[in-house]
Amino acid sequence: MERKRLAFGFMVVFMGGVLTLVAIGYAMPRERTIVEKRTIVAPAAKIQAKLTDLNTWPRWSAWSKERDPSATWEITGEVGAVGHTWDWRGHQLGDGKLVLTEVRADDGGIAYDLTFADAPPSAGSVSLSPGDGGTAVVWTNSLDMGSHPFMRLIGPFVESMIGADFRDSLEGLADAVD
Repeated sequence: MERKRLAFGFMVVFMGGVLTLVAIGYAMPRERTIVEKRTIVAPAAKIQAKLTDLNTWPRWSAWSKERDPSATWEITGEVGAVGHTWDWRGHQLGDGKLVLTEVRADDGGIAYDLTFADAPPSAGSVSLSPGDGGTAVVWTNSLDMGSHPFMRLIGPFVESMIGADFRDSLEGLADAVD
């Protein structure tokens, strides 16, 4: 009888924990926006040249050979044009794709769609504006974590991971235009 009581108590605590996690997941935001900023000491035109030529991204972005020596790249489409596409596949990086959806002549920025295998697609942009001592670069990415509570629970982790990649990429971009 004591074992049944103990098993029942364990089951109640376990189910309570699961229900609490589900409730927390549903309470977390579905949409996540990552914003990273950096001032780069270079003219906007020089930065835009790197942003709009996806052939340069494997050399300065976080998704590089340095990070994943096994990675392979396929870059298609016209440089500096909507539809310019970068596909990659690697053991560390996984499979991904970035497609330019907008190239803005007014501010030198871009917009893109970003997809990683087994992850919901996201949309982002890199904006450029004159700043103190250089060009202010703002990298923004928005993702929809979906309605599943587990996906929403891992949202802060995903946000942290992508934010770190964007910070690394901004540092690489600054070095590339130096």
